[in-house]
Amino acid sequence: LNVPAGIKYLSEWKELWNLLPMNQHYILNKRICGCGATEAYIGSDRKVILASPRKQLIYNKYSQHLSDNLHLYRYQGNREKYFESKSYSEKDVFAFNDELSKYIKSGGKKILTTYDSLRKIKEVLVADGEDLDEWTVVVDEFQAMFYDCQFKPTTEYEFGQILGAFSTVVYLSATPFLESYLDMTRQFKDMTFYELLWPESMMQIPKVEVIKSKKSVFKLCSELTGKYREGKGNSTVVDGKEFVAKEAVFYINDVSVIKNIIKKNGLKADEVNIICSSKSENIKKLNELSREVGEKFMIGDIPGKGEPHKMFTFCTSTVYIGADFYSTNAYSYIFANPLVKSMTVDVSVDLQQIIGRQRLDTNPFRNTATLYFNTRKSKVTEEELENSIKEKKDKTKKQIDNFNAVPNKDEQLQMMENTIRQQGHKEHYCCIIKDADNNVRIVENEILEISERRAWEVTNRIYNNDFSMYRALRVGAVVTKSSGSDDPEVQRIFKEWNLDNQFPRKARLHCDLYDNFPELLEDCTFIE
Repeated sequence: LNVPAGIKYLSEWKELWNLLPMNQHYILNKRICGCGATEAYIGSDRKVILASPRKQLIYNKYSQHLSDNLHLYRYQGNREKYFESKSYSEKDVFAFNDELSKYIKSGGKKILTTYDSLRKIKEVLVADGEDLDEWTVVVDEFQAMFYDCQFKPTTEYEFGQILGAFSTVVYLSATPFLESYLDMTRQFKDMTFYELLWPESMMQIPKVEVIKSKKSVFKLCSELTGKYREGKGNSTVVDGKEFVAKEAVFYINDVSVIKNIIKKNGLKADEVNIICSSKSENIKKLNELSREVGEKFMIGDIPGKGEPHKMFTFCTSTVYIGADFYSTNAYSYIFANPLVKSMTVDVSVDLQQIIGRQRLDTNPFRNTATLYFNTRKSKVTEEELENSIKEKKDKTKKQIDNFNAVPNKDEQLQMMENTIRQQGHKEHYCCIIKDADNNVRIVENEILEISERRAWEVTNRIYNNDFSMYRALRVGAVVTKSSGSDDPEVQRIFKEWNLDNQFPRKARLHCDLYDNFPELLEDCTFIE
């Protein structure tokens, strides 16, 4: 779909509604972040359910529309309670459903929810006599289904099943999951794929400074926080004028590392905003930090437009996608480490999403970031992967056949629940789900296999060496290699090291440094 010149936000393109189908499930690739796709649906006259993979994302969207007639399912006016990580009682669910029912009966047409609550929303709509065909479900950042499946496979599987009850479903993303993987699924393989083709003036390709470093994330961040405290943040020149970043946003998917950085560098609560999920273990770590340093640290909010930002914002993957930041001078730093599972950033998908978080055009660093990464040698061959998947699929079929055959299904379910709780899905791809009629069944979750395949590809191909990393990065970004050092001698060696990929020349350079300049070699963290 060719976006007309002059259109910046999709809500300005009135003809779009005539081009997109009704009564169909389809993928809509926005291609750029911040084009207002969800805003267009919220502002339309359609009945819309906006489903998000993250509480932070959907609350961030809701908080921008407090004066509008939107309903955020499970939100009862208390942000802290909304973000509590807990199971809800029957009484809680009754109250949530009752509030939603009142909203619908009063003519409300915009429901915001996380993926896991769509079943409840559907039940309320049906109970209230609503025609599901009149409702459009917008699945925001749908690629998260494949990543989140690793730790909540049942939620993602049931979500996909419940979407089948609605005739119009839009799978929305600026970075949809790789088509080769979508084609492996029954849910997506035959789905129509719409792509927005923007005028060249709108296609701002992210600019990424890439630094290969053997330094720990703690050490790298400690150096950066020191520079920003001294007023020496990242700088850039726009139209002849120099700008210096006063704020740094660190994307680190590890709360323990974040805690250590804050503690060891003496960062104060008024300097730091920590945005992560409200899981009990994260709250526990921040409570420990508070006791250890004698100052209260807690999970923070994403500041709204015009609200003050702190010097340092630490983000975990809960805000890698979809959240809107409105800083006027924040610079982004992304830390990827394949040796730590939680910090293995899928640069083909995550990078554009992360850089797209900064929304203000007035921020001179809006479309730029620095990525720190390291590599690791492949530990699992492709043949080993295929053998492992085949074995798991065979075990999955056997488990399902056994369950269907045994008379005492409760005992079989209990055994499987215990196994999944203790081992996850190391042995099979089975999921215990409730079908549309609320019957409990064991099924094969095909997204688990795809998630496993992509995780292998990222860790064993993209992070396998420098070449594969840069090749993956250049698909969606303008890449600039950097030494990550202010030392002129290190910068000189960096240029010499990257002249070409000739192993004999690099080996001689490494040996010369090792024998004659060992301290300088230590500073050349880009040399393996």
